[in-house]
Amino acid sequence: MLTDTLLLIEPNHFTANPDTIATNFYQEKITDNIDPQKLAKQEFDLLVKELQKNDIKTIVLPAQRKDGKEPITPDALFPNNWISFHSDTHKKAILYPMCGENRRQERRNDAIEEAQKLGFQIDEIIDLTNFENQNNFLEGTGSLVLDRKNRMVYACLSQRTDKDLIYLFCEKMDYESVFFYSEQETSEGWKLIYHTNVMMSIGENIAVVCLDSIRDKVERAYLIQKLEEAGKNILEISLEQKHHFAGNMLQVKNTKDEKFWVMSEAAHKILSQNQIDILQKESKIISSPIPTIEKYGGGSVRCMLCEVF
Repeated sequence: MLTDTLLLIEPNHFTANPDTIATNFYQEKITDNIDPQKLAKQEFDLLVKELQKNDIKTIVLPAQRKDGKEPITPDALFPNNWISFHSDTHKKAILYPMCGENRRQERRNDAIEEAQKLGFQIDEIIDLTNFENQNNFLEGTGSLVLDRKNRMVYACLSQRTDKDLIYLFCEKMDYESVFFYSEQETSEGWKLIYHTNVMMSIGENIAVVCLDSIRDKVERAYLIQKLEEAGKNILEISLEQKHHFAGNMLQVKNTKDEKFWVMSEAAHKILSQNQIDILQKESKIISSPIPTIEKYGGGSVRCMLCEVF
């Protein structure tokens, strides 16, 4: 199940977020004399232009909010962490508990309002944000990589992805879960990867996944088994490719029902020609340069895209 409509939110005071850097090992502190907000806005606008050029519908919310609030939200351009939309017989939006305190201020009602203006029906809002008070977190489709067609959710456990909340999501949405530990090598040794969507992506027929980041062989074998049972062809990426956000891509369609894999320029460049050929057998590729966002935000293109159904 692919969407043809994406919600994006303009960067707001973009910088290396001090509230998230402790758990995001992709994120770097700013040491150069640059204007990160200006650069991030330029990269954001380029991505939106690429999506629109390819007839993919976009809901673009400005940094300035209708409610008059002006919070400092460095990660505002990553809306997929605090909201997701679901289209079954019962249309739902889910609000998620966020680990970083300043990220909780990213939530805004106009995201739902603008979707409704375009004709997207929302019958129920499931609000999980109260779990922030218990220090339990589940950060949307960053934590949860969804196979909507087969009603499967894949998740690597971390401080930002709580096992009990995965079970709660599955109970409310009638999904089956597959969870595991995924790690990356840092200067301090192997550390848990903060979000699942940086090491894997699920498309209609292809699962892009960094299997080497799952160091437990039993967990790795079980993930492979479940992906194959779901009919997915596994496109394996290396740890180095994952580090360049090759796992952080999203398959979408446009208004003409053409399919696309959307990713960053860095992710596209790190893929081998064989990997690109496999992806392009069923979809075109859209890539856009977002080096500032990746370096200091610690996330890539998929993190910037919230699917609307």
